[in-house]
Amino acid sequence: FEYLALQLPIIALADDGEVKKVIEETKAGIVFSPQDTNAISEYLFSCLRAFTKKQLHSQVKMNASINQFSRIHVTSQLTNVFSQILRA
Repeated sequence: FEYLALQLPIIALADDGEVKKVIEETKAGIVFSPQDTNAISEYLFSCLRAFTKKQLHSQVKMNASINQFSRIHVTSQLTNVFSQILRA
């Protein structure tokens, strides 16, 4: 989750699960199956070609989906939980 805050694209090798779900929902990068070596290498080579042409865009826009994982937001949620416990 800390990597999301860097606003850099994430290249993840993951099967179905939370990693894939978070990256896709936040639009923070791309996910490949670890077994899909052809797609992984094609993507990396396309990034390299774009980089050499100075056409690689490497910033992910911060959005509400990503903000839900920020330290400030998570700390705020935890504070609310503690407040509810203390009131009970």
